[in-house]
Amino acid sequence: MTANLEKVLSNYLQLCRNPLRGTAALTADFYALLGLPQVTSVQVLRNNELLAVDTTDIHVQHEETGVWHNLGQYTIFIARKCLGVPPTWKVRFFFLKPEDDTAFLEKNPDWANVIHPHITLASSEEYRVQIGRLCIDRGGFPIDQSIRNGDLLTAVSLLLNILGTYHSDAPFINLSNWPLLNSEGEL
Repeated sequence: MTANLEKVLSNYLQLCRNPLRGTAALTADFYALLGLPQVTSVQVLRNNELLAVDTTDIHVQHEETGVWHNLGQYTIFIARKCLGVPPTWKVRFFFLKPEDDTAFLEKNPDWANVIHPHITLASSEEYRVQIGRLCIDRGGFPIDQSIRNGDLLTAVSLLLNILGTYHSDAPFINLSNWPLLNSEGEL
């Protein structure tokens, strides 16, 4: 194991600490997280209170047309901060995209704050940047509960599933506005 990977694992164990889950289980979760096919890197930031997970390009199939679209890469952020004893956890999750991955959205001013058909940017005083928030409300409970429990593998898996899902009922921007993939899975 490289020194950098050891440091990330150590920080991950601190971030996920839970008296009901031992070090062996959390270590197994860490390596499972690294092994997810959509995950390219994992970092623990901000005094071991913020997990950053970079993704590969996210490909989504339009449910009505069957056409595949490339939504690009994302960084999933999961914040977990202990507010006292007994442990009470402040949790949240949000998304960002690489700057060069949103150029096509800048063609229409109405899309300026949208980074996924179901994610829009909102100001965050805590992070001092625009952060991507999902349009779900009640659907976020299982994710929040996984974060509170220190089960960040489940939280990331649920968020990756959401990134790869499109519902035409109420998107911020229709999926058809994202780049198409050809039959070889390329732009």
